[in-house]
Amino acid sequence: MAHQKTSGGHSAFGLRVRARVLALLVLIQIVGGVGIAIGVTISTLAVAHVSETSSLAGLGQSALVLGSAAIAFPMARMISSGGRRKALAKVYAVAALGALAAAVSVLQANPWLLLASLVVFGTATAAGYSIRYAASDVSTPRYRARVLSSMLFVAAFGSLVGPNTIDLSQSYAAGSRLDPMAIPFLLSSAAFALCSCLSLLFLRPDPIDIAKASEGGVGRASGDPVKEKALKVAVRIFRNNKRVRVGIIGIFLCQFVMTTLMVMAPLQLHDHAGHGMGVVGLVMSIHFAGMYLPSMVAGWCSDRLGTLPTLAVGAVFLGVSAGMLAVGEAGVAYQAAALFLLGVGWSFGVIASSAMLSDSCSPTERPPVQSLSDIGMSGAGLLAGLISGLAFSSLGMGGLATVCLVSLVLFGWFLMTARTAP
Repeated sequence: MAHQKTSGGHSAFGLRVRARVLALLVLIQIVGGVGIAIGVTISTLAVAHVSETSSLAGLGQSALVLGSAAIAFPMARMISSGGRRKALAKVYAVAALGALAAAVSVLQANPWLLLASLVVFGTATAAGYSIRYAASDVSTPRYRARVLSSMLFVAAFGSLVGPNTIDLSQSYAAGSRLDPMAIPFLLSSAAFALCSCLSLLFLRPDPIDIAKASEGGVGRASGDPVKEKALKVAVRIFRNNKRVRVGIIGIFLCQFVMTTLMVMAPLQLHDHAGHGMGVVGLVMSIHFAGMYLPSMVAGWCSDRLGTLPTLAVGAVFLGVSAGMLAVGEAGVAYQAAALFLLGVGWSFGVIASSAMLSDSCSPTERPPVQSLSDIGMSGAGLLAGLISGLAFSSLGMGGLATVCLVSLVLFGWFLMTARTAP
């Protein structure tokens, strides 16, 4: 049977249907993750290559972040009105066109067209975030955090595979007339087009429909999220729902602290401690392992111990890491341990906060609220990238880590008040 009636009168889709939809979401996450990882890896190099200057290179990453943030609320509106299936198909199709336009921009050596294309390319990141929440719609509340964590874990596969495809494309470019920088964008375009087709043709039933059948309209705030503007709905729920506030602030802070310390770690290791690029790469790999490998443990803790305690554990890990980096020890093992804990703290914090958002909203409220959290995540990364360099040059790694540690202490006080508030 595709679905069955529960005692409460709601139509609850069977486990076989949920497993099939979840398996498809995992496939889309992996394929889309490969495309995104290629863009993240090649965008800075492509902008520098086309503009023939490094002064514009950093704008490549900023363009990707801008695209992700710009599509967040329009995508929430699409999800509320037509479901996740159509929204994912549309956004991935737009991203495919953006990646194709980026390849054309490289061939035409037009840096401004390339930057505009990267903004459109960046919409794929928002689609990737939505895949994570679609999986939470498919899951039951008891296993929601573990499902979220599993999507984060498989996203790591795309991050590992994507950059390695660039080497293959460069080998192919050597025997063709295409610019080597254009081929990776063509690969990304193909990946996004496949994700769009998979979503449109096979993502049935829609994850939103599964969530509505299982949970109904319990916990809905006043007003109709389908008819209201997504931003208005998100702001209203943020103001009225304490757990939503905790979740969004938690995601923002975890992303900000992690990005602030992570982006300056290579500079600290290479320029200030005098370590070679091989050591830098090894330490950063250990950091990425901390971000993704413990994700399943973080999901289990969120489901069994609760999202608020797990978020607090993540903040503690981040605080220990910031404290270690504030001391200023330059040893490789010491720095690697600190950055590993930084990744672990981010994993625990983001997974717990994301599960908290899904648990605190009805299925119709989730899209705008989750879009607000995605914008917060993108904004935190962008803000960290903008201020970390200036703060590092004036305060050093110790001062920068101390600022992060103080912000985490304040967040800990906020969590205590949130726990005791009625």
